[in-house]
Amino acid sequence: MATDNSSEQCCLLPDGPALFCPSSYRSRGDTCLKLHSRPRDYPAAKAICAEDGARLFNIRSQADNEWLIGHLRSYQSRTGKGRGVWIGLTDVWSAGTLEWEDGTAFDDTGYTNWAEGALDRNDGIRDCVYMDRGYGWKWYIQKCVSRRERHAFICARDPAPPEPTC
Repeated sequence: MATDNSSEQCCLLPDGPALFCPSSYRSRGDTCLKLHSRPRDYPAAKAICAEDGARLFNIRSQADNEWLIGHLRSYQSRTGKGRGVWIGLTDVWSAGTLEWEDGTAFDDTGYTNWAEGALDRNDGIRDCVYMDRGYGWKWYIQKCVSRRERHAFICARDPAPPEPTC
């Protein structure tokens, strides 16, 4: 344990990694991820992530996509639940221009996994992207708010330093 003598109190910092994921999150490289299995519409999913200091997961590579598919398949084999999952990709800010939730332009990542014909549905009404088991976990675009379109979602956040114990 390290000691912080910067105040009158003596605070102990736990030994261990400098950064960690909260207990409800799983570590994936330098990101912490949490699956929310209760289906929500896109704005509600985004708000739940934000309340936790997180954002909807941005898929930047084939490795990210494959990891997520493996995680979802494992979850489904244990629970029998789940059809689709929102990812942090939308054109709600500018119709026809997809952006990741962190503000990165979609074209900057260089990776896609669209279902055949999915982008044909990007008509100004359907603005939010999810992965659909029925399409082989390919990406599909759908209305952000609809009774029929509620999906599980993945929140992503940065790891944080441990809290000192005082």
